[in-house]
Amino acid sequence: MNAFPDQRSPHELQTALAAPAPLLLLDVREYPEFAAGHLKDARLIPLGEIERRAGKLPKDQPIVAMCRSGRRSSEAAAKLARLGFTNVSQPRELQTALAAPTSLLLLDVREYPEFAAGHLKDARLIPLGEIERRAGELPKDQTIVAMCRSGRRSAEAAATLARLGFTNVSQLTGGVTAWKQAGLLLEKEAHAPWALERQVRLVAGLLILLGLGLSLVWPMAIALAWFVPLGLIFAAVTDSCMMGKLLAKLPWNQRTTPACLVPK
Repeated sequence: MNAFPDQRSPHELQTALAAPAPLLLLDVREYPEFAAGHLKDARLIPLGEIERRAGKLPKDQPIVAMCRSGRRSSEAAAKLARLGFTNVSQPRELQTALAAPTSLLLLDVREYPEFAAGHLKDARLIPLGEIERRAGELPKDQTIVAMCRSGRRSAEAAATLARLGFTNVSQLTGGVTAWKQAGLLLEKEAHAPWALERQVRLVAGLLILLGLGLSLVWPMAIALAWFVPLGLIFAAVTDSCMMGKLLAKLPWNQRTTPACLVPK
C-alpha cells in the first residue's frame, strides 16, 4: 500500500490524469496568480474561500491541492480534512510513515547551506543540479521521498528520477517549510553557513558599494552599481539566481560537519 496516496510527483500526476480514476486539481492561489499560469483543468478556489465553498467539492474524488510554494495548499488540506475530506495529507503523516517498518529514503535536493540550516533526520543530500549525475547512488527498489524548501525543486527532481526509471518517488507536500510549520523536528549542522539568499544579499550590497566607491576615482566603475540591481531584477523575473549558484560552489558551502538534532 502506498504510504503517500496523495503525494504525487509531476510524472505520477500526469499518469493519474490519464487514468480512468478522475482527479480534481484544486488551485488555492488568488486569481492573478492563477491567470498567470495553472495546470490544465485545475479548479480555482482561493484559500480564503475554501470553507465557504467546500460544499461544491466532491468527497468521493481524489483532490490534489496546489499553490505557489506549498504553504497555502497545506492550509487548504488541513481545512478540508477538518470538513471531512479524507483524501488529504499533512507533514505529520510523513513522520508517522517514517516510524513504520516500511523503509523510506528521504532525498533532500536543496543546496548544502539550506540543508545545514535544518533538514529531516537521516535525509540524504543530493542537490537538484546533481540528480542526473548521481542517480546511480539511489536504490530503485526503495520508496524515495523528495523534498526541498517549498516543493518546486523536489517536483523537478521527481520528474528527473521518473525519466531515469524510478517508479516509486513521492514528495513532501509543502517541503521542509511545511514540516517546520507543523512543529516537527529538524536536524541542524554544527557551524552551518549562512543561507544562500543571505549570502547573495551581502555580496550584492558589497558589489554596489564597491562600484560606488571606485566611481569616485574611475567613473566607469559606476556601471557595477547599476549591473547588480539589474541582475537581481532578472533573477526575480526568471526565478533563478546565478550568483547563488556560484556561491553554492564555494568551499564553505560544502558539507564537512556532522549534524545534531534540534527542535525547529
